[in-house]
Amino acid sequence: LNVDTLREPIIKQNVEKLVENVNKKSQEWNQLLLYSNSEHLASAQSYIKVTNLVLGTLGIVLLAIGIMNYWNTIVTGIQTRKHELVIMESIGMTGKQLRTLLIAEGIWHWGIVIVLVGTVGYGILWLMGESIKKELAYFRFYFPWKLFIILAIVLLIVTIEIAELIY
Repeated sequence: LNVDTLREPIIKQNVEKLVENVNKKSQEWNQLLLYSNSEHLASAQSYIKVTNLVLGTLGIVLLAIGIMNYWNTIVTGIQTRKHELVIMESIGMTGKQLRTLLIAEGIWHWGIVIVLVGTVGYGILWLMGESIKKELAYFRFYFPWKLFIILAIVLLIVTIEIAELIY
């Protein structure tokens, strides 16, 4: 039964009485059993909090590793292209154009990552949510769009700042 959370205690009590009466009338012991998803969810709250903490920490660590990897990739790319950039400056590329080039490259990389996470990442996360939903009746999947947008903006800022620092 899906009930309003405010009315749940009253309805639950009535259903428990109904189950008890049916079981008393039955010759078999406990013919009907009552499982409450809200009770399962309440008993799993500590597990859910610990899991969120562990996965959140893991996410932050992976984000930091990703930013360091991005930094390393961009710096290495600039170092290997240093000769190319010097030639471009010698034929007339200004410092402002070089700065714009580095920022545009960073934004291009950022865009590719955001598109991949928004499509492939969402699909994988949805599949994981569906498999968990089969195991846990109280589980509800939702994509964290707000967090996704906030992280996308933060990563865009980091991308631009890394290009500025490299320039």
